[in-house]
Amino acid sequence: ESGVDLTRYLCDEFNRIRQDHGPAMVHVSENWPGEGIVRQLVRRACGQFIYAATIILNITVPEDHDSPYPDLDVLYLQILSVCKQKELLLDVLAHLLNKSHPVGKVRMLLFGLHSVLYIPDKDSEDITVRHSSFVDFLTDKKRSGSYYLNKSLSEDMRH
Repeated sequence: ESGVDLTRYLCDEFNRIRQDHGPAMVHVSENWPGEGIVRQLVRRACGQFIYAATIILNITVPEDHDSPYPDLDVLYLQILSVCKQKELLLDVLAHLLNKSHPVGKVRMLLFGLHSVLYIPDKDSEDITVRHSSFVDFLTDKKRSGSYYLNKSLSEDMRH
């Protein structure tokens, strides 16, 4: 059952956070954040690990006051992290934003990014970014970190 797996994941991650930040958490309860909170998070996740992973990222990624959408940034980082070939992904995303890369060659690489990219069934249709905020995220080094795309590499970035 996904509820059991989500509970195990969240408990393991909270334990890791507590260990990684031991000195800063000396005054925090040993069972932080508590069984009730974990149950509530599992219930809100509705079986979706991306929700739980986003919660953990929100806790572990330092808050960036320079970002207008810090919660959206965490979500985008989580979505991008599913792709195992990061360098190739960044190259393809830069080309996609220029609309110069054939769809058929990149479909498998982009599997899992459907929430931020429209990936048509037909190779004759363009892959497009679903929302301009994703482009804003990718072209802001402070927000996107290692997923940063140099804006000068992609002039035609808006769909």
